[in-house]
Order: sequence, then structure tokens, then C-alpha cells
Amino acid sequence: MIKSREEDLPGSVTCHEWMKEVCHLGQRTIKGRGKRGRPPKKWIDNINEDVKLMELSIGEAVNLTRDCREKRRSLVATSSSANG
Repeated sequence: MIKSREEDLPGSVTCHEWMKEVCHLGQRTIKGRGKRGRPPKKWIDNINEDVKLMELSIGEAVNLTRDCREKRRSLVATSSSANG
């Protein structure tokens, strides 16, 4: 029978079991409480914050982005036609 290196080392099995227990403890949650740490931020939260800072509504922000896209497309079209 061939042994792996882990089995040759003394205490490797107990260390492995100990690590399993530590990892398991880290995943537990306390009843009645939310997850620990800062909640993850979604991209829509960032957009809402930016729109509030600019004092715009979502619809106004969408219209501004459409205008910017059209301007950029027209600039690209004119520059590419000028370059040949």
C-alpha cells in the first residue's frame, strides 16, 4: 500500500480535522443577525448615488448618456472619414 506524504507526517490528520472545524466555524451565522461585514455594493447603487450628486432624475441621466453617445459616434464618423 502506498502512503501519501500527508500520512507520513505526524499530526497531519489531526491538523486537517482542526482546519475543517475552523473553516466550519467561520461559516456559521448567529440567529437573528445579518451577515458580518459591509454589505456588497451593487452597480445600481453607484448609479443612484451619482445621479443624486448631479441632482438629476434617472430619466434625465439616461437622456444625457444617449446624447453623449450620439455626439461621440458623429465625431468618430467625421474623424474616420477625414483620415481616409
